[in-house]
Amino acid sequence: MCLWYYLQTGEDQSLRLPERFRPDRTKVVVDIFEHPNYRAALLWIDPSYPNAIESKDNQTLIKMLAEEFVVIEARGRKRKILAMSQSHAKKMIEAGLSADVREWEVDAKERRVGVKEPQVDVKELPGEMAVCLA
Repeated sequence: MCLWYYLQTGEDQSLRLPERFRPDRTKVVVDIFEHPNYRAALLWIDPSYPNAIESKDNQTLIKMLAEEFVVIEARGRKRKILAMSQSHAKKMIEAGLSADVREWEVDAKERRVGVKEPQVDVKELPGEMAVCLA
């Protein structure tokens, strides 16, 4: 689910993100997934805005997310770790993953070992996730 939408609709208003982090403004949809040994924030970059990740707001968002998540950039099938704390690196190693692998590709049949990540095409977002880009 789109993190921005999820936080905006939650009961705890203190968790809501400012409007400047709306995906239609940042051109990035943040999707959270959990592995038994770590949590990851997958940043789906709008292909129409390939440099969106470099914006000041997105860099701020990455820093905020890095406190709790392994932050991963997603561009089509390509993945790239943008930020990872020492504790997350340790947990990934304990899970049998290499903390040295910073970039990889996925496809429908083969995913990075041990990582259950959503297979999302930002142009085909259903329901509430589509609101993120509206």
